[in-house]
Amino acid sequence: MIFKNILVFSLVTLFLCSCGSDYPQDFEFDGFVGEEKITFEAEQGFGDIIHCELVVNKKDGRVIKYFDTFCTQKLDSVFVKTTDYLAYYSGLGGNFEKMVVIKAQKQFDDYLVKIKKAKMERASKLLDITFRTMPNLPTEP
Repeated sequence: MIFKNILVFSLVTLFLCSCGSDYPQDFEFDGFVGEEKITFEAEQGFGDIIHCELVVNKKDGRVIKYFDTFCTQKLDSVFVKTTDYLAYYSGLGGNFEKMVVIKAQKQFDDYLVKIKKAKMERASKLLDITFRTMPNLPTEP
């Protein structure tokens, strides 16, 4: 029983440490959330983070790339690609482009929440699998 308790404590600690509050590491992700393929990564150069990029591949074929320069959790631009349309909107552009980036910021924030939730669910499933596959260990006398 002590071994099981130590294992539970170790796994929970490991999970909590890996899911702390350090942006962007919290959100590094490459997988599916529902029917959307989502990738979040931070591109690094010379040891410092240069920018974060969130790529969402929608079921209908659209690809939306959200760019967060210097990883501040504030979007700087968004790129949208469909089968017959390409667009790039910058927060430094005109009023229309700024409005698009403001709307994209809400989507970006929502995706970060979805990624965090997916990572938590994945960790929970791993813990469940671990305990189902563990042999019955003798308890202390």
